[in-house]
Amino acid sequence: MSTTELHLLLPGLLGPVPAQAARLPELRELPALGTLFSRGRRRTLAPGFEPALAALFGVRAEQAPVGPVSLIGAGQPAGEGFWFRAAPLHLRADRDRVMAFGGAMLPVRAAEHAALAEAFNEFFAQDGLSLHVHEGAWFLRSEQAPRLNTSPLERVLGAYLDAYLPTGEDARAWINRLNETQMLFHALALNTEREARGELPVNGLWIWGGGRQPERFAAPWDWVYADDTYARGLAGLGGAAIAPRPRGLPRAGGRQLLVLDDARRALGSGDMAQWLSALAALEAQYIAPALKALGQGEWSRLVLHTDLGTGRVYSRRDRWRLWRRRKPFGDFPQLQS
Repeated sequence: MSTTELHLLLPGLLGPVPAQAARLPELRELPALGTLFSRGRRRTLAPGFEPALAALFGVRAEQAPVGPVSLIGAGQPAGEGFWFRAAPLHLRADRDRVMAFGGAMLPVRAAEHAALAEAFNEFFAQDGLSLHVHEGAWFLRSEQAPRLNTSPLERVLGAYLDAYLPTGEDARAWINRLNETQMLFHALALNTEREARGELPVNGLWIWGGGRQPERFAAPWDWVYADDTYARGLAGLGGAAIAPRPRGLPRAGGRQLLVLDDARRALGSGDMAQWLSALAALEAQYIAPALKALGQGEWSRLVLHTDLGTGRVYSRRDRWRLWRRRKPFGDFPQLQS
């Protein structure tokens, strides 16, 4: 009998969340997740969403740079260019330091994406830099390959910027460019209009994951279901079949990876009600049906991965680990420090 494995990467599932959120009664209404984390066997993985994705494809993050791989996942050719992943920021002064906000907290309209990219490209044309926007995702192309170490966007959001500024031989020049971009964006009319509507201005830019298109490799998956561009790019380079995330559990067969990042987006917005809603949807649409399908013999095992370096492996025999008392799922999320 061939092995049928369903792996689910669920960033944001385990927080981190405020201590009071972990005690909410809604987390006790997730019995399938509680069962998996109580009776499943512990599984470790590289922490961080993008490093975890790379590890699931059998490569290191530096072997599959986020910039060019995500560009491929967005359906665009990386060619010979050196590409960073990029994102708009709202930068806010806090005494003598600057905090960064973005992601779901900073929605940007299509026309604003275009205007910001146009302003950037005109200003930095002589530096050989160009900002490209594809379906709301930002990518920065550099004619030169900078000697630069960067931090992923997820580490920067909600944090003081100075702790995560680029390092390396070319860091000073690139920090200056980020500062110039801040002044450039701040002066744009679109930000005056955003503030008049009560919206946060877009006054900063972040870059990470720079590199060139990597070589192709053999992915350990038959199917990859994902909307995330980095996941789709890895699947394409690895030769796996790719499909958008399904509304429910995919049909069993072979080794399949399902990437569901609703909880991660909810955490990025700081909305605990949205996070709880995302977990309830995961439970109802994927986790509970997966446990049922495993019990009926459709899957040989389920593997849950998170972006905090921990997860669970659950096979049919684990259903009988009755000595492992099922705990409420609220016992498992990581608390904010």
